[in-house]
This record gives sequence, C-alpha cells and structure tokens, in this order.
Amino acid sequence: MTKVKGSLRPTQYQAASSHEEVEDLIKELGEKRREIVRIEATMNDKVADIKHEHEMQAQPIKDDIEQIIYAVQAFAEVNRSELTNNGKTKTVKFATGEFAWRARPPKVSLRGKPKILDALKKLGLQRFIRTSEEIDKEALLKEKDVATQVTGITISSAGEDFAINPYELEIEGKQ
Repeated sequence: MTKVKGSLRPTQYQAASSHEEVEDLIKELGEKRREIVRIEATMNDKVADIKHEHEMQAQPIKDDIEQIIYAVQAFAEVNRSELTNNGKTKTVKFATGEFAWRARPPKVSLRGKPKILDALKKLGLQRFIRTSEEIDKEALLKEKDVATQVTGITISSAGEDFAINPYELEIEGKQ
C-alpha cells in the first residue's frame, strides 16, 4: 500500500488523465513492487549463504574459545584460595590478562503477582507497591468536548492518507 501524506505539488508529477491510464499505472505499480520483492528475496538468499559460510568458519574458533575459558576457570576454581589471597581480592592478574569473580546483583523473582499484591496490602507494606498514573487517551477521544477544556489537551485530526492497492492473488495452499 502506498501512502502519501499531505498534498503533492502538481508541477512535480504528471497527473493521470483517464481511467484507463490510472488502471495501467496501478498495474505498473504492482509490477514494480513485485520486482522489488524479487530483488529483496535474491538479496536475502545471498545474505543467508554468506552468513552460513562465515558461521561455519567461526564455529571451530568458538569451540576453541569455550575450551580455553573452561580450562582457565577450572584452574581458577581449584586454586582460588591461593590466587585471591584467601578471598581478599577478586581479580587475578597475569602478564597476558586477568580474570575475576564478580558477584551478580540481587534479583527479585515474583510468582503469582496478584496474590503477592494482596499479601503486601494486608501486611501494610504499601512501600513495596508501585502505582503509576497515566492519561487515558481513548477516554479523552470519547469525550472530546470535556477533554479539550483542560489546559494542555488538544485533540486534532490525524489527517488523511492516500493509498493505492494493486490487486494481487495468492496461490492456494501456500506454505
């Protein structure tokens, strides 16, 4: 679907002069769009082939990286006490790089949010409940006259779009 916002300058484009010409132009528009789809499909096939080829080249290297990480981590865990001076440090430096143990930040998991909310309310723990207020735009549109009396609210037309839809058929049983 082609959408044109606003108005076109008449001197910029040649207007169609008959129903037949409009039909021909819509047919041509459909052909051009299908041509773009074919070009994009060819491009995506080539990109997929290139991506697959490079992923295959990278996989043995990724496997090597995984093995290296495992070997260093296994050494670090076995020798952690010695390497960290009995836990006084978390970073261990070598001539070629360093590794470190980092505590992950705490994470809250919630199961059954409605029950949790009820329990927090019953226990008087409102400080753990966040309430957010937002303006209901659908309600404003339903009552435009009342809504526009409030300073800061303006309701305007969304404008008009022009759309051209060439007819296209799909093959039955398409996958």
